[in-house]
Amino acid sequence: MKVERKFPEYLKRANNGGLLVGFIYVLVFMSILFLWIWQTFETENDKSLLNTIDERLNLIEEQINIVDETNNDTITDISSSIQFLDKEVRKLWDLSNKRNKVNIQKLSDQAIKIEEILQKLQTDVDNNQTNLLKMRNSIETNMQNIENLGLSEEDLNSIRMNISSIDTQLMLLDDTVQALNNYKNQLNQTILEIQTQISSSEDLNSVQANEN
Repeated sequence: MKVERKFPEYLKRANNGGLLVGFIYVLVFMSILFLWIWQTFETENDKSLLNTIDERLNLIEEQINIVDETNNDTITDISSSIQFLDKEVRKLWDLSNKRNKVNIQKLSDQAIKIEEILQKLQTDVDNNQTNLLKMRNSIETNMQNIENLGLSEEDLNSIRMNISSIDTQLMLLDDTVQALNNYKNQLNQTILEIQTQISSSEDLNSVQANEN
């Protein structure tokens, strides 16, 4: 007859306690592992979003520089045209009647050219204002994304500096658009003066022709 061997009760309790402790250790380890994976994933997402925002800010800055360069070229062309017209109008007063017809034609041609420049200028102004609106909307969107990121203070300060720089450039671009509008008004006035001079000269030539 086989005798069954009985283990003391304290050994059974110790065995059960060891299993429970082991199970708790496994749970703690899995929790730490999950937390590490989640933090790594969130960090990568934050970096990706931060890079996207930085790329958008750089793109906006490049667009501002391009628009500003185009505006400067346009203003230079318009300034040259206005100076030329001013000289031609002054010359008209000193020319003899025989040469008036030739110069009237020159002024008429120049007036047509200025009107074409004026149309292009209006298109540039409209495009610039549209670009300004898009840039401001993009900056506002980026600011909302930044606020939801939960970034470090250093990253936030860096982004704030970039946005502040872009805001400054936008204000300068606003000034440029205003300058373009002023040039446009000046061109309108110049064309009006030229047309008045042309009409006066033509009337004078007509009277002289009738007298002869």
